[in-house]
Amino acid sequence: MPAGARARVLSVYRQILRTGRCWAGSREEQQYIYSEAQKHFRANQHTTEPADQEKQILEGELRLQYAHQYQIPYPRLEHKTQYKRSHPAPKTDFGRHSSAGRPPASGKLAEAIQRRKQAQQDKQPG
Repeated sequence: MPAGARARVLSVYRQILRTGRCWAGSREEQQYIYSEAQKHFRANQHTTEPADQEKQILEGELRLQYAHQYQIPYPRLEHKTQYKRSHPAPKTDFGRHSSAGRPPASGKLAEAIQRRKQAQQDKQPG
């Protein structure tokens, strides 16, 4: 690990521990911060790829920012679908319907619309 990356990792780790020590929330939240920091840093201590190291450092910095900004020690959910849809996606193909994007009227409603249009045309001087 390059010296610069090692210094950043240790800096983030110290900041997280300092945040846990000074956390204004419950004791359970403090313990959560300590245990999460220990778990993630130990799980990634043997990462050798610079891209992976940078990704993990950025994740730690981001979670630290979220904790300070939102006063919540838990990770923030990303905006993506995590669950399968239980219903089909809505249809968006309206090309075969009337020009207004609505399905054509049927039965008595269609007849009433036609009569109204005819009456409007008859009233117009022409």
